[in-house]
Amino acid sequence: MKFPVIISVLLISALCATAGVLTVEKDGSGDYEIIQYAVEAAASGDTILVGPGRWEQQFLHQAPAWSDSAVIVVYSKDLAIIGSGIGETYVGTDYLPEFINQGPMGIAATYDSNLYLSNFTIENRRVCIYFYGEDLILEDMELSRCDYGLQSLASGNVNFSSCEFDSTHGGAILSFTEGDDTIDGLLVENCGLTNSGARMLSTQNTPNIRVTNCVTNNPSESYQFDFGSFGVIENCIHDPQPYSWYMLLCYRHSEMELINFRGEASNICINVDTGATVTGEGNDITGASLRVVLNSWGFMDLHNSHLIPSGDGDYVVALGTPGQWPLVTIDLTNNWWGTADADSIAAGMIDAVYDPEQYANTVIYEPFLIGPVANQKATMGNMKMLFR
Repeated sequence: MKFPVIISVLLISALCATAGVLTVEKDGSGDYEIIQYAVEAAASGDTILVGPGRWEQQFLHQAPAWSDSAVIVVYSKDLAIIGSGIGETYVGTDYLPEFINQGPMGIAATYDSNLYLSNFTIENRRVCIYFYGEDLILEDMELSRCDYGLQSLASGNVNFSSCEFDSTHGGAILSFTEGDDTIDGLLVENCGLTNSGARMLSTQNTPNIRVTNCVTNNPSESYQFDFGSFGVIENCIHDPQPYSWYMLLCYRHSEMELINFRGEASNICINVDTGATVTGEGNDITGASLRVVLNSWGFMDLHNSHLIPSGDGDYVVALGTPGQWPLVTIDLTNNWWGTADADSIAAGMIDAVYDPEQYANTVIYEPFLIGPVANQKATMGNMKMLFR
């Protein structure tokens, strides 16, 4: 699987090669006192340095099919906008305003823009960042108390590094495209999601996804790949809330690879549907009823992992009405099911062997491991140290 090269150094170098530097300070000691005025004055390739303080004045953002408002609006420019640090430079009000259409937004960039954003707290917005440009890089950012952290229709690469999402009620990162368009790749590394009833990442038609060293705390669901998205989730933890219904969702011909993923869900751990595929190894997945649900033509190839229910429930439910979909064999061999008793494991497999009149697909789970996987299990505390 091919993944995008991290482009932050290249983009920053390109921006700085012929760039000017504009400063924004609340006390009037900079070139400008309002960020938007610096954006409008900047040439493509410039860097804007923003001092401490809160910026909340709204400006018109005209999207292709609608209009709303944002604190920072960028049209067709390549800019680096750098604050003074999380908890130092704020974009947005200190209260939650009334939401109208998609606004108010924190930052809105459209029409072939390329942005590097760093060292801001964006809060109390409908959407913290709306991006309809080419390449977007975010480093050391906090996106807090909003419906959505990022809504992206990027055509290039989107990279997140060391970012925090807090109370993003609709979703932290939404990556989708229109029609036959697609982006080059999506990287999310060393990021954390807390106090959210929504997903860390939801994608549509997004290739070359790589999520590494991330922790989701109290999400309803962690990750969803949909409409032909594909990529890897590696060294990540899902720390559930009591009503965490799903943990991982893979739909409509998407492909999700799991490596050293740790997670627990209160109901369904993994849901695979409509020609989608989940593969991987070295994972530790548990649930009140560990239900790996494979609906109508879902594929799975998962090995050397812990698949352990923490209560009475089914191990795997391989749905699919006989005669309606192609027959699927799900390969879950060489896993530890929390027991070495073959009859107990077999009793938890709901498939064509269990009831051939109701279920068309078959789960292959033998040979199974007779004890835990030997590799060291990551603890929640150690993983949480990976992000701020």
